[in-house]
Amino acid sequence: MNRISCTLLVLSFLNFALAQTNSADQIYQKAMDLYNAKDYKESAINFDILFSLQKIKDQDILYNATCVYSLNNDTNKAIQYLSELTDVYFYSDIEHISTDTDLDNLHNLSVWKNILEKTKQNKSTLPQRRRNKIQNELLKAKYLLDKDNGKLWNGSLWSDYVLVLDDDNVVYTLNSQLSNAQKDGLLYYKTIEPNTLQHTNTNQDFEGKKWAIVQNSYVTAADSCQTIIHELFHLFHLKQMNLSGNIVEHLDDHKARILLRTEFEALRNCLHAIQKKNDIDAKQFLSDAMFFRTEREKKFKKVNHFALELETLEGLALIQAISFPHILICIKSP
Repeated sequence: MNRISCTLLVLSFLNFALAQTNSADQIYQKAMDLYNAKDYKESAINFDILFSLQKIKDQDILYNATCVYSLNNDTNKAIQYLSELTDVYFYSDIEHISTDTDLDNLHNLSVWKNILEKTKQNKSTLPQRRRNKIQNELLKAKYLLDKDNGKLWNGSLWSDYVLVLDDDNVVYTLNSQLSNAQKDGLLYYKTIEPNTLQHTNTNQDFEGKKWAIVQNSYVTAADSCQTIIHELFHLFHLKQMNLSGNIVEHLDDHKARILLRTEFEALRNCLHAIQKKNDIDAKQFLSDAMFFRTEREKKFKKVNHFALELETLEGLALIQAISFPHILICIKSP
């Protein structure tokens, strides 16, 4: 099997796995486009289709559906999804819900005051629930990695130097070394100055140590500790290797950015062609992507090995995070 055919096979499997998600995403986008065009009847029909396809847990989608049903005078469905938001997902933005004109049709319903009261209550309990959630997810990740006990990578991936960063610049950790922190159960937390840390999942320097930084929005039961394990994987392996220089420095060069973006665009077109079952175009787009990548590698030979190391580490970290719970089942104690 030649290189292009092999790669196309992999992309086809990826496309098959994502097909249902892509379909749901497209329907949701169509529903929102119709909402923005003030065609609430057709938007509501598309939300009906979306909810028939899969169980929706995304709070933004549920809230937007509530607005559309309200504007379409379908108050029963609007209350159904709004109640799900407040009762199941603890929706807490009382300022927004009480002033959102999309929900005006619900204000005269007897249940409206109860929904507002529940939203206020959710807001008051939010800090404690957030701390409980973060502590539980960190302990879950620690349990999984301690259970491996270094068998997979000849060293434990768990480190106390993992920090959860929230949008309001509060940081949370199980590490008692966090300076001037408050404590709740096993969790330590404090507010830091804005711009102290980048709001991105990565390893960063903080208080004289290298920490695995994870955004709070990724610390959820649905994530299954994947992002925490992903960043801890990087923290562990970067201690084992010496990467000299800036491994993505060449992307500061305008030509390198153009080649990289063109490569990604060709890969995106390749996936679209696979969706349409157009093998000829898919092969051509994939060939284009390989051409642009080869050109970038030729022009920036000095950093190719750094780029390869980075891509390998990212790929390993992704696979590690997704598959770790399943890998543990296969690992036998010596």
